[in-house]
Amino acid sequence: MNEMPKLSDEQRQALTEHPAGPVFVVDADSQHEYVLIPAHEYRHYRALFESDNFDISETYAAQEQALKSVWDDPAMNEFGTK
Repeated sequence: MNEMPKLSDEQRQALTEHPAGPVFVVDADSQHEYVLIPAHEYRHYRALFESDNFDISETYAAQEQALKSVWDDPAMNEFGTK
């Protein structure tokens, strides 16, 4: 197993100054941008990044349920009329 790269002093300072993160960094040579986040947060969201089987239509029912109170609110009717 390869050894994990270590944070530079500059990266550590940025993480300390912005504990709520994320911290954006740039590779000076390639100009590619990266984001530093705590590993536990990455593990929590990893499935969103790695899933090849994601189908947005599978979320439609949950979206509908989550917004039902908004769509059914009579006060929202003014947004549908001219």
